[in-house]
Amino acid sequence: MAVFYNEETKTFYLEGKGISYVFGINETNFPEHYYFGTRIGRDDLRYTTEHNIGDSAEAALPGQVHAGGKSYNLYRSEFSVYGNGELRECSFAMLFGNGSRINDFNYETHEILPEKPAISGMPSMRGGETLKLTLKDKNSEMRVHLFYTVYDDAAVVARRMEAENRTAESVKILRAYSFALDVYGNDHDLLTLENAWARENRPERTHLPHGTLMIDEK
Repeated sequence: MAVFYNEETKTFYLEGKGISYVFGINETNFPEHYYFGTRIGRDDLRYTTEHNIGDSAEAALPGQVHAGGKSYNLYRSEFSVYGNGELRECSFAMLFGNGSRINDFNYETHEILPEKPAISGMPSMRGGETLKLTLKDKNSEMRVHLFYTVYDDAAVVARRMEAENRTAESVKILRAYSFALDVYGNDHDLLTLENAWARENRPERTHLPHGTLMIDEK
């Protein structure tokens, strides 16, 4: 297992058992996903991004422009924002006392930890080298910390998110998703575990459709 950071290209390479998970901090200081799949070398993958391949038919609208002059929707998000032209389900939503819910989180710093930090008061996976990525809201002192953990003996990436309020006011958290991933193409399946009585952990495979797919247990 390894977490490697290329300072020149601002790219993170997370390497587990037979897999690579690669993303980088792009020219707008936004964490953008590049690759997730079979183990590959530590090549510069910035050329694979959609907004670097010719002109897109999607133009940024007034009020929906990211720092680079393009719509957020052109980026493969590691963390999707709320209220800035992002058409995905947002990763994080908060409510300030003045009624504002807009956020715009950009890269601030990162740490590579020797093992996965324990989650206070909750059971969780252990071990594994871990990347802690800190994003700061451009409009406030709110921060989110994204944790990525890889393992030698498992082809998985464990991920969670923490929100940190450094403002002088109370902030209501409306949504906090631990994981977001853009996948391209139409040949993907979703593997879930059914949890009905006497059928616990029964695998169920569903082809990923267009639109929104929700998995829920009553």
